[in-house]
Amino acid sequence: MRAIVFLLLICNVAFAQDVRRYHTPLVAIVWLSPECPLCKNYTKPLNELSQKYAGTLTVVGVFPGHWYTQQDYSEFQQKYKVFFPLLADRKNKWGERYHATITPEVCLLDSQRKVVYQGAIDNWATRLGQTKSSATEHYLEDAIINTLAGRAVNPAVTKALGCYINDK
Repeated sequence: MRAIVFLLLICNVAFAQDVRRYHTPLVAIVWLSPECPLCKNYTKPLNELSQKYAGTLTVVGVFPGHWYTQQDYSEFQQKYKVFFPLLADRKNKWGERYHATITPEVCLLDSQRKVVYQGAIDNWATRLGQTKSSATEHYLEDAIINTLAGRAVNPAVTKALGCYINDK
């Protein structure tokens, strides 16, 4: 039974496993919800980062909790043309491990798989339901650039805006 769970792949959606399985120097874990408007809007910039830093960065989308089905994940992936891996984390173990509470929220992990940045992807969203015409601060990409250059990430933490993770 355990082997079936680890091998289950439906439309590139798998069950959450150990982050060490990704062999790129950096891993960006992004908590997503198929219903969250911000998650839907951030799929394009996340795809762009995934492609821009291919070979250096693996973006991993994580659906926390047990509320959604494989069909929900597959429809999200197809509708928003998500090119990076999506994982179902039914028991929200990754969310608990990295203290994620919002979708979308991102953790950037370095080559040692230590968190070097956590929070918002950028500052496009200013409040729930309010956005700027475009982002002026690109927190995740700046963290990627600084980490690759061996520099400290500043800010290392920002406040993520979006939908709360409800796994109860």
